[in-house]
Amino acid sequence: MKALNRTQVAEWCEKRGVWLSERDGLAYGSVEPRSFVTAIPRDRGLLGWAAGIALNPTDEAFEGGLVYVRSEGRQPETWDYFHGLTEATFGLLRQSPDWRGTLERFPGQQFGPGEASEALAFVTQLLLFSPDGYFVPHSADYIAEVSHDEVVSVHCRDALRYEIMLRSAVPVVGPSGILRR
Repeated sequence: MKALNRTQVAEWCEKRGVWLSERDGLAYGSVEPRSFVTAIPRDRGLLGWAAGIALNPTDEAFEGGLVYVRSEGRQPETWDYFHGLTEATFGLLRQSPDWRGTLERFPGQQFGPGEASEALAFVTQLLLFSPDGYFVPHSADYIAEVSHDEVVSVHCRDALRYEIMLRSAVPVVGPSGILRR
């Protein structure tokens, strides 16, 4: 695991065709992604399932990736209630004795192929405390955007990844409106 500052996050993303916008969001630079939105389960016992979808929806080996938390200035008002707790939890996960201010200084966390459990812990924090954040796998085939609105938006680089991700989730809204199975 490696904590990354915004500049390092932007460099990591740029190498993969993903851009960090001025509004502190992640998006594909030159690809029109296929996207869908799925609700975060109200039953918090299902958070592991939701985190698993964001991280690795197939039987493929975990390839590593990046968790990115948007800056405090871009968070919803409810963020004030969870900021300290989220920051402390991320600090503990990073095994950092001086965790105060670390989310603002190091909003990104990079994971290697052998760090699936660590990545799952970070993504679960996004789902639990609902800050606006992202998970991008090393290949950048998709971007999982976790929102304070309790939804996960999945943006896929191509049709194949879209189909894989769509099968692994319970979609609520898609490009053409409500999706039903």
